Amino acid sequence: MRWEKLTVMSQEAIQAAQAKADELGHAEATPEHLLAVFLTQEENIVRAVLAKLGLSEARLRESLEAVLSRRPKARGGEIRFSEGMQRILG
Repeated sequence: MRWEKLTVMSQEAIQAAQAKADELGHAEATPEHLLAVFLTQEENIVRAVLAKLGLSEARLRESLEAVLSRRPKARGGEIRFSEGMQRILG
């Protein structure tokens, strides 16, 4: 990943996804963590796309919480990126 090619907002979202994974006790930051972060930000393209598609943010948040709550817990060590997250970040 070429960190310097990302926008500041993207860099912050990725760092927040890692922090979210750590907060939940997960060893990996996944696309689900990143989406959860995007849903908390006031202005970003993800929320705009969801609104355009007419998708319910509340239902998506509920689904994300359910998915994230089923992930295995692990403490200690650095939060790494899952394979899915690595594909997203290219």
